[in-house]
Amino acid sequence: FTVDLGGDQDFCSTDSYVIEASLSGADPADATFVWSDSNGVIAGETGQSITVTESDTYTVEVSVDGCPTTESVTIGFYDNPEIDLGNDVSLCGVPDITLDATPSNASAFDIPLSYVWYQDGVEIAGETGATLDVTLEGTYSVEVTGSVIDAEGNVLSFTCTGTASVEVSTADFTVDLGADQAFCDQDSYTIEATLTGEDPADATFTWSDSSGVIAGETGQSITVTESDTYNVEVMIDGCPATESVTIDFYQTPSVSLGEDIATCDLAGLTLDATPSNFALADVSYQWSFDGSPINESGAVITLANYGYGVYEVTVSDNDANSVCNAATASITVTERDDIAVGLSVDAEQNLELYYCDDVDNPEVPQQSYTFTANLSNATADEVEFVWYKNGDEILGAEEQTYTVTYDEDGDYADTYEVDVYLGSCTATASIDVSLIIAPYESGCTISQGLSPDTTPGENDCLDLSFLSQRTGIKSLKLYNRYGRLVFEKNNYVDSFCGQDKDGNKLPNGTYYYVLELDKEDPVFGSVKKDWIYINRESN
Repeated sequence: FTVDLGGDQDFCSTDSYVIEASLSGADPADATFVWSDSNGVIAGETGQSITVTESDTYTVEVSVDGCPTTESVTIGFYDNPEIDLGNDVSLCGVPDITLDATPSNASAFDIPLSYVWYQDGVEIAGETGATLDVTLEGTYSVEVTGSVIDAEGNVLSFTCTGTASVEVSTADFTVDLGADQAFCDQDSYTIEATLTGEDPADATFTWSDSSGVIAGETGQSITVTESDTYNVEVMIDGCPATESVTIDFYQTPSVSLGEDIATCDLAGLTLDATPSNFALADVSYQWSFDGSPINESGAVITLANYGYGVYEVTVSDNDANSVCNAATASITVTERDDIAVGLSVDAEQNLELYYCDDVDNPEVPQQSYTFTANLSNATADEVEFVWYKNGDEILGAEEQTYTVTYDEDGDYADTYEVDVYLGSCTATASIDVSLIIAPYESGCTISQGLSPDTTPGENDCLDLSFLSQRTGIKSLKLYNRYGRLVFEKNNYVDSFCGQDKDGNKLPNGTYYYVLELDKEDPVFGSVKKDWIYINRESN
């Protein structure tokens, strides 16, 4: 039988090859196979084929029924030329770029190598060297072919070819951010990077200000809120272009002197024109009073120095480049005339106070009046009170209320007055007091006899006015000697003059009464029971 391993083989950039032992004249199933290389028998390889990965001469010994036959074949594994043209590159800023296709493994090939260059798939005539100078954008590729040198240094007729490509780009464009801008009372502005000559979709944008790169801002536009110079770097195909623009935000001073003032006193009052949106040192002030300039250059002025009238201030930004106008504010300060006061009195209005000038009740009664000054358009804590009695100032009376007490006999007719002062504003109110304090002319005893028709004008009626004023009389009831009710009166004072309930004259005789008082009397208690005799003139 015979064995055939095929012809010798050479490969470029192939990792492995399967050598097959083909038998003629014998059944492979009846054969044994022993494989070997230059190092000797290859352990474990007893099959009809073997996969090899190294350049070498491989031999197989095939035995059938004890008869051996050998065959050998040489396999060569070689690399293609290893070429690296580098990363994609840009012509921006340079006149040309040199591409170098010299293989990194050139020593594995016979020199010279063969080079073929292409631009956008079209062979570049006359370019057969290892380098190529490029001045135009495009896709550049190269094929490098060389005869292989085997391990013994022999130059084989077998050749390997390596390829590589690179993208060469350029971008011709301009960037425009517009003219410098200055705004008044505007919060923000959007800067747009306008590109001419290239598509913005192919660009990357990097924005920066005086502090450096602005994080997160990578779009074609940026919205800014602060005065600064803003820069953008636009990159297309590795080509950069930069542009800058200055944006200034100015403000009109925000000034208010407040609402118009109506006051009674200028003492301690000031006007403050400090802007809410500027530092004091950044603005200037011009004041006027009633239309005429005044010598004031600060933010605060004192009203007492000028008086009542119209104040106006103009506040200007000290920055000469500001595009905002100065701010003006005015206020009218007037003297008040709306303060008023009225007097009220807290007392039972007893115009007559009578008392018992006897051993039963020797004390003179008291009548107190508390006057309250009721204010309009002012509060007690901001005004001063001065009290007068009959035109004379009451020393020490400086509160909103004043209390006077009458506790001596007399016929009083007094005028009390209060003056209220709030700065230069005043108001006045007065109230009259009329009062009689005197003992009862009839004394403070309950009579036990009436003589109507006998002594006209004297002892005609049962006069209990002293009790009516002292404790109050709930009711008076009179009964005849038989216990029949002949007279009754609620809230009694002095209306019983010897008549019955129907107004008829009662005859002479003794009558009995029950006197019920509104409150406990120090002499008579709450109920007084006694008798009274009626003596009429006989006909």
